[in-house]
Amino acid sequence: MFVEIDELENVPENVLVDKINKYSSLGYSEEVKPLRRGPISLNVVEQTTYKVKVLKWVEE
Repeated sequence: MFVEIDELENVPENVLVDKINKYSSLGYSEEVKPLRRGPISLNVVEQTTYKVKVLKWVEE
């Protein structure tokens, strides 16, 4: 079964791949969900941010 070992809030799109690669190289799995989509309008440019759950498989 998977056990959650960490949860990262508001991860910007430009560092998301680095975070995923870091945890994947350690043997963990990730669950990624968008929190805020950007851009909101032409005048307000918001970066898309993500919530990342880091999971590890453990035998029962």
